[in-house]
Amino acid sequence: MAANVRCRYGTAKLPAQSVKASIAAFLDGGTNGEDLLHALYDHVLSEPIPTSMRRILQQSERQVGNSR
Repeated sequence: MAANVRCRYGTAKLPAQSVKASIAAFLDGGTNGEDLLHALYDHVLSEPIPTSMRRILQQSERQVGNSR
């Protein structure tokens, strides 16, 4: 059985049991949660960075560059 996780960018099909097991392992301290984050969010990694966020990042890069 798979769980469909939807957001405005797409739908990820996640095996329900593996997500439950990943959450439990993370909460128990058995993992650092990397596999859980990949299972939940990999489907949005190809999304472009919004223009407003890109401007903020570019301004931050300029400020860091000027302070060196």
